[in-house]
Amino acid sequence: MDVNPHALARYAALCQEAGLVPVVEPEVLMDGSHSLYRCGEVTEQLLRNVFNELNSQGVMLEGMILKPNMVLPGLACAIQETLGDVADATVLCLQRTVPAAVANRGAAQEALLHRARCNHAALRGEYSAVMEAS
Repeated sequence: MDVNPHALARYAALCQEAGLVPVVEPEVLMDGSHSLYRCGEVTEQLLRNVFNELNSQGVMLEGMILKPNMVLPGLACAIQETLGDVADATVLCLQRTVPAAVANRGAAQEALLHRARCNHAALRGEYSAVMEAS
C-alpha cells in the first residue's frame, strides 16, 4: 500500500521527464474471498496513496493515463454481486479518489486510436513514418 504507489509515481515522473505519457496501473488482485465492500475500501486507500505519491513526485495528472482495477468481490467470495453492483461500486470509488485533472479522456482516446491505426498499418506492411505527423 506504500511501496507500490511510490514506485508507480516514480515511474510516472520518469516517463514524463522523457516526454512519454505514463500508464499508471494500481491494482487490487481478484484472488481471495474478500467482499465487494472490502475491495472498495482497499482500492480507495490504494488510489489515495497513489495520488499522494504522484503529487509528491510532481507528476502532471493531465499528462497520465490511469488504469485502475474494477471493484470486485474476490474470486472465492461466496457472494458475487451483479455487474450493475460492480459498476456502481467502481464508479463511486473513482469519484471519491481520482482528481478531476486526470480526466484527459478525449486526448487519451485519440492517442490510442492513432496508435491502433499505426499498428494496424504496420501489420499490413503499410506503415510509414509520415503517419506519425497526422
